[in-house]
Amino acid sequence: MLENPVDDRYSPPPCGELDEIRAVLDDGRLSGGAQILPVYERTLAHRFGAARAIAVNSGSSALHAALIAFNVRPGTEVLVPATAPLPTAMPIITCGAIPVPDTLPNSLAPDPTDVDRKLSARTRAAITLPLWGYLNDERAITGLLADAGVPVIEDAAQAHGTRIANLHAGTLGQVGCFSTHDRKLPSTGEGGLILTNDHELADRIDHYTHLGHLRGDPAVASRPSLGDPASGQRGIESDCRQ
Repeated sequence: MLENPVDDRYSPPPCGELDEIRAVLDDGRLSGGAQILPVYERTLAHRFGAARAIAVNSGSSALHAALIAFNVRPGTEVLVPATAPLPTAMPIITCGAIPVPDTLPNSLAPDPTDVDRKLSARTRAAITLPLWGYLNDERAITGLLADAGVPVIEDAAQAHGTRIANLHAGTLGQVGCFSTHDRKLPSTGEGGLILTNDHELADRIDHYTHLGHLRGDPAVASRPSLGDPASGQRGIESDCRQ
C-alpha cells in the first residue's frame, strides 16, 4: 500500500512557469524585497477584484494577521463555524483568543439567532467559511455583525474563484484569507494571501507581516495603532516592537 496515495508531485505547465521561477532565483532576492512581490500582489488584487492583496507564507499566517489586525488578543472571542477545520480555528488559539462555534442545523451557514445570543463585549471578529468552495447566503449574519461592529474575515482557502452575484469569495467581508498550498487551485507550493478593500487596513497588515516594508517611515511610527489608546487596547505596531 502506498504511503501517500495522492500523487502531488509538481508538473510544470507548458506556459513558461519554470522560466519565471528561474528569473526570480537569478535575481537573488527571495524574500519580501523581491521585485516580483508587488507584481504578484497587484495581479492577485486585479484577479479577485479587490483593492489590495498582501502575500504571506501560508493560509494560517493570513488568518493570524487578519485576527491581529482586528485586535484579537488573549481573552477575546471569535465566532467561527462549527464545521470549520482545525486550520481555521488554530490561528484564533494562537492569538490566545476563544473560538465560539456556531452553524445552522443541516447547513454550512451561521445561525443568525444563535450568533445574536453569542455576541458579547469580548467578540472581536467573526470568520465565515465557504467550505469546499460552497458559498452560503449570509446576508442576515453579515447585517447582524455589521450592526454590532464586528468585522467579518472570510477563510476562503478552499474557494479560489468561487463567486456569488459576480463577487469573488474573499471579497465579501472586510478581509479575505487564502492558502496557496500545493493542494489548492492556485498553488505556490506553500503560501497564502490576504484581500481587502481597506487601504489603511492593508497597510497595517503589510507592516505586521513584512517588517522590512516599514523602512523607518515616521508616518507609520507615529500613526495610532489598531487599538484605541484610550481603551488600553494594543495595536499591531506596538506588538511588533515587543
